[in-house]
This record gives sequence, structure tokens and C-alpha cells, in this order.
Amino acid sequence: MRRGSSLVELLIVLGIIALLIGLILPAVQAVRTHALEVSHCNNLKQIDLATIHFAETNNGFLPGKYAGTPAKEALILILPYLEQSALYRAFTGNPLALLDAPKSGVGMYFNPLDPSRSAIGKSSFGAGVNVRASIADNSFVFSDQPTITIPDGNSNTIFFGEHYSICGETEFLFPRYTGTYFADRYTGQASPSMNPLPAAFQHRPRASECDPNYAQAAGRSGLYCAMGDGSVRLFAPTVDRAVFWAAVTPAGGEASGE
Repeated sequence: MRRGSSLVELLIVLGIIALLIGLILPAVQAVRTHALEVSHCNNLKQIDLATIHFAETNNGFLPGKYAGTPAKEALILILPYLEQSALYRAFTGNPLALLDAPKSGVGMYFNPLDPSRSAIGKSSFGAGVNVRASIADNSFVFSDQPTITIPDGNSNTIFFGEHYSICGETEFLFPRYTGTYFADRYTGQASPSMNPLPAAFQHRPRASECDPNYAQAAGRSGLYCAMGDGSVRLFAPTVDRAVFWAAVTPAGGEASGE
């Protein structure tokens, strides 16, 4: 005669299932996070290559603040090289075009791991319009009509890094002159010579701890940066401050390496 399962046996089975789920979920989350990091690195690389392409078609000049075009932001100037020509024309042809920006924004300019990417900031234009960026251009490079030839070497110099799109009271809007820089050499923001900081960057800070003077790494592994030669480099959270800033300054004469 077949008997039914007892309550104890049922609880044991449920306990085993719960244990297996507990073991599997972290692995699934790790795989998902890795996939997002890979996607983010690919976006950084595409942005980097678009920047290099811009220079190749503009007499060697990188998209800086004074590139002699209607727009002054690097992330606007490279839009045509990212198959975003319509958006580029809107931003450069009409100062109010921001109001008509696609509600999805430029996905490539967002780090999928950025915890602030879905937040609604004070400077949002219209419901759901997303014009912020988690990609941060290096002010030491994108200023004063810099050329593609970097004195310290393109492979040793950071072109783009990361930051939270909303950091404290600061929002990084790529269509604005306020810019998306993570190192503003004119104001001393995170500058190694004008405003020495104890760390190279912030690693996964809480929203309440986010400091806009720093770059922010959203991933567990560290800060991903697009270098001047089209490669993407990972700076670990423990990277020496001097090593990181050697990669930030394009003409400091330092030898960058970990």
C-alpha cells in the first residue's frame, strides 16, 4: 500500500530546494553582472573608437571644448560617429532641442551598473527624458583643441572613465556646457596638483556618499576606462593614486603602469 508523504518529508524537500536556490542565485547574479560589465566595456570601446574617428576626420583634433563647432561637448560631437546623426543635428541646430530628445536617451552613454541611471533628477526635461550620462570624459584631454597625438602616449592616457549620472546634488548632462568631466583641471576638481585627494576614485559609493569630484566605479572589479588607443583598461579599487593620475594627465611625463 502506497502511503502519502509526511509533513517532515515535505519540509525536507522544500528545505533542499531552498538551499539549491540559495546556491544558484549568487552564481546567476554574478553571470548577469559580468554580462553587464562586458556590455559596458563594449560601449566604452565604441565611444573611444568614435572619438578617434572624429579626430581622423578633423585634422587630428579631438572633440574638445573649443573644436570650432556649434557644440562644445565631446559626447555631442561624436554622436554622428555612433549612428546618432539626427540627435546631433537637433542638439547643434536648436538650443531647445533638448526638450525633444529621445525618451530613451543615448543608451551607450549609460553604465548599466550605475545605480542612479533610473533616478529622476532635478534637471530632467519632460517626463522620462534622459539626457544624463554615466560616461565621463577626461578634462585633462578634452580641452583647448587637444590633438590625437598624446605626449605621454595614447595607450597610457585615459580618454573616458565612469561616474554616477547623479552624484549628490550634481547631475552630469552631456548636452550642457557643465559637461560630463570627471577631472576638471580649470577648477581643480579631482586634480592631482590643485586639489589632492586621498584616493584615485570612489568604488561603489552609496548615493549619500557620492562625491562629484571623483570618478565612481559602479562595478565590483573597479573603474573601467577607455584609453587613447581604443583599448579599455580596468583600474582596481586598490590602484595607487599616483599610477591612476599618471594615466589621467596626457603630458605629465609620468610612466603609467600597475
